Amino acid sequence: MNHDLMRTGREAALAFGEQAACDLKLGAELGAASALLNSAKCYTWIHDQEEGAVPATELALQKALALFVKRDDLQMAAVCCHELAELYVEQKELQKAADFFEQAAVYYGNRCSRWCKFEANRLRLVLDNEEAYRQSDPTDWRSQLYEVFATGIM
Repeated sequence: MNHDLMRTGREAALAFGEQAACDLKLGAELGAASALLNSAKCYTWIHDQEEGAVPATELALQKALALFVKRDDLQMAAVCCHELAELYVEQKELQKAADFFEQAAVYYGNRCSRWCKFEANRLRLVLDNEEAYRQSDPTDWRSQLYEVFATGIM
C-alpha cells in the first residue's frame, strides 16, 4: 500500500472518530455508532502498515456495538459482531471469533444467521481438534482436513 493511501486511511478513520465524538455530544448515539463503524472500516485498510490500527479497529467496533445494542439496532449490532469476528480470525484469536460469530447470528435473527452459525461451529471444530490434528501424520486425512478448515479461515 502506498504512503498516500495509508495516510488517507488514517485521516479518514480519525475524521470518523471526531464525527462520533461530536454526535455523542449532540446525543445522536446512532450517528456516533455509524461513524465509529466507518472509522473501524478505515482502520482495516491500514492494519498491515500501521502499528496501533488493529487495537483502534477493535475499540471502535466495540464502542459501535455497545451503542447499537443500547439503541436496539440489532441489525447493525450484528454487523459489528461480524466485523469483530473477522478481525479476530485475522488475528488468529479463534475463540473470540467464534463467540462473535455466534453473537452476530443472534442479532441477525433469520438474516445471515445460518452462515454465522456455520462459521462459529467451524472455528470451534478447529479449536477442539487443533492439537490432535497437529500431532497426526501429515499424510493422515485428519491432518489434511484440519489444514482445509484452518486455511479457509486464516
